[in-house]
Amino acid sequence: MLLLYLGTEATRIFFGSKGNLCQRKVPLAVSLALTVPAAVMAAYYLLLQTYTLRLEAILSAILLLFYAAELLLGVLALLSFSRYSTGRGQRRGAAGCSAHTSPVLRSVDAY
Repeated sequence: MLLLYLGTEATRIFFGSKGNLCQRKVPLAVSLALTVPAAVMAAYYLLLQTYTLRLEAILSAILLLFYAAELLLGVLALLSFSRYSTGRGQRRGAAGCSAHTSPVLRSVDAY
């Protein structure tokens, strides 16, 4: 179960960072979709695991709060990316992103 959680979390973080930096809707949506199974596993560790420490329960509760905040902010980011979407056929820059999508990536491309 812990290895499944590790794989889900690593994939979720990868797609979330890729979608956020490139301002792409699909990787960010995949990241948000993977947040649900990750939150279910965190709830399992909080509520259903047989032997837990009080510290584990506290950390799992904090993790669930962060997941809730991430879902809210991720949906807001998706709405923002949908509102300011760019057309197809653009020049590609760093990390496969279009060259003018993000000021951070523009500064990376400048060097």
